[in-house]
Amino acid sequence: MTGASHPERPARSEWLRSAIADDVLRSGQRRLLREIADGSVCEQAYARYLVIEEAFVRTAARVAAFCFWAEGDWQRALRHQATLTHLTGAQLDYFAAVRRRWPLPDVSRDAALRCGGVLSDHVLAEVDLHGYPGAVVAMFTAETLYSSWCATAMARDVHRHPDVQEWIALHTEADFLAGVEFLARLVDDIGQDVSDRELLEWGRRMLAAEDLFHDAALPQAAA
Repeated sequence: MTGASHPERPARSEWLRSAIADDVLRSGQRRLLREIADGSVCEQAYARYLVIEEAFVRTAARVAAFCFWAEGDWQRALRHQATLTHLTGAQLDYFAAVRRRWPLPDVSRDAALRCGGVLSDHVLAEVDLHGYPGAVVAMFTAETLYSSWCATAMARDVHRHPDVQEWIALHTEADFLAGVEFLARLVDDIGQDVSDRELLEWGRRMLAAEDLFHDAALPQAAA
């Protein structure tokens, strides 16, 4: 008598995506992202968002550099280098190009950075605590969120400022999506010494930090 067959276990990234799917949808409906998507975001909120998002992109670049150093497989290390190049190239170029069109007084800029630093603080703490797996899960979760809400936004026929439209579009292009799938493969390879429960906790904590980060761009956060 043969034993009962068991369904094949899904890849860890597939499992994690499914486990946090509702959380990703909720995070994508935070007020700032909702208003960016529908074209109603006010100038002050988007100006504050640009300031804190540029700061976080610089943090993400540092994390990508850490991953390049930590990855033992040379081809995968080169893929981290490609991520670093994208962050320090296309994404930081975007901020340099649009910054002058979204001015923010120094006092408001400093206040935004203080509030918005929550996301960088969280990611760097995850790297300190959990090393390479912590970095991979944090960035996979962040990019899963952005690929999700930006794809939904791009599917809508609404008028947006061209700078806003360009930012959304950056997160639906082939290079960005390839980066998400690369991170998914790295999540698949995280060893069983990291439990599913830990993966889920790391992902949900990252989304909670994203929520606080996006709320920091709202005008009332400056009060």
